[in-house]
Amino acid sequence: RSAYRYANADPVTGQAAWYDLRVRMTKAEPDEAGISEPQFEVLRDLPGMHAPPDILRYGEKFLPRWSWRRKDKSATRA
Repeated sequence: RSAYRYANADPVTGQAAWYDLRVRMTKAEPDEAGISEPQFEVLRDLPGMHAPPDILRYGEKFLPRWSWRRKDKSATRA
């Protein structure tokens, strides 16, 4: 047996593997309905932050002009 121990991680990125993580789940009691843990306070906006857009369009500039997912619907397929 080799003395070298392999990490339970992706060999390229080093990302830890969670597929074999064991979790115990139990059904919530009736008085616990709608409560999740942990609870955190709402974070305040930092100075200079803009309001978030109603619709996120990350990566839209990488879509073809004719894509139905683009905000600009006037572009046609060339």
